[in-house]
Amino acid sequence: MNTYRGEGKLIRWYNGTGLAVSSGAVVNLGGVYGIAVTDIASTAYGALMISGVHSLAKLSTDTFTAGQNLYWDSGNSRLTETVIAGALIGVSEKIYGNGTTTATVILNTGAGGEGGETAANVAAMGAQTQDAVTDNTTGTAGTTLAVGPTATQDVVTDNTTGTAGTTLAVGPTATQGILVNSTGGAADLTFDAVTQQAGGAGVELTDGDAAKINNNFTECVTELNRAKADILALNEWAEDLVASLAAQDAKVKADILALNEWVEDLVASLAAQDAKVKVDVAAARTTLNAEIAAIKAAGLQASS
Repeated sequence: MNTYRGEGKLIRWYNGTGLAVSSGAVVNLGGVYGIAVTDIASTAYGALMISGVHSLAKLSTDTFTAGQNLYWDSGNSRLTETVIAGALIGVSEKIYGNGTTTATVILNTGAGGEGGETAANVAAMGAQTQDAVTDNTTGTAGTTLAVGPTATQDVVTDNTTGTAGTTLAVGPTATQGILVNSTGGAADLTFDAVTQQAGGAGVELTDGDAAKINNNFTECVTELNRAKADILALNEWAEDLVASLAAQDAKVKADILALNEWVEDLVASLAAQDAKVKVDVAAARTTLNAEIAAIKAAGLQASS
């Protein structure tokens, strides 16, 4: 198959933005987003990754669900769940709550045309005719539930020594057990940090060590991707060089042929000029000899 050019995970991109692009920066390619693998100077070529899972900044107050469409807020350089036309960057890899400042996005995936399909579905659902909702709180059947509970309903009873009502008392209280951890910490509602045993004699693998290993692995993957991008760029540069040398070789050959023709024309011209010079010299010699003979004959007549 002669149409195949590569996996499509990395592309070679010309930075015509007028500004330098830093490694890890998000680049909008017009409906498709790329992540710079290395620093890319203005008016230079560099590699962009257009697939995979990437960790990017997010609006801290947004909450994401796994698979939710995410949009790139270019003005603030962060992910958001707010629909931005033409800025669908991918879907959230997992759940993120309020207060988180980064999220992992599966790049250039998602559906709905920047929320268009979702909005259309919501509008279609809103246009459906539904049966009225009937409550059981002695209210009138309708589309609005009456506020309860009422005298005809059981109330929610908590077990935290609070009064039976619609609101549970905050616990724990003296009548409830509290959470007890097994990590040697004091019994309370907060668990101490958990460490993992590595199986060695007295050696522990802490969460910090695991994070370092994960970070090192991530850096290795990044370096491998950077090296791959450099190799691809080098291959393209070599192909351009070969093409340039071939073009220069053809020009040199053409110049040599033209020079040979010029030399041949020059030799022919010199040969023609040489023949003419010889003819002119012979004619001049003949004329000179005739003049000398005439002078001699005139001298002999004068002496006699």
